[in-house]
Amino acid sequence: MVLSRSQEERVMAVLQRQLPGSLQLGYCIAHLASAAKIRTDQHVHLARFLYAVVRKGQCETLEEGLCTAGSHEVRELVVRGRSLALAEPPR
Repeated sequence: MVLSRSQEERVMAVLQRQLPGSLQLGYCIAHLASAAKIRTDQHVHLARFLYAVVRKGQCETLEEGLCTAGSHEVRELVVRGRSLALAEPPR
């Protein structure tokens, strides 16, 4: 079983959220899953999807950091969308 297309779209929409004038929001897996309405039993599929998205350069992972969604420190994986300020300008 994999994530459905609508689940993938919800994950990407959550990852692209950014508060005006601020850094990208970061999420631990649990809070990302909750925000995108992914069931707990599908977290492994979420992780596989995120791996593919990271390889495409559409988001980035940090080994530890702040989950801004839950306002807590994470010693595991934090995922966030690519910052628009860091994106390369079109050629």
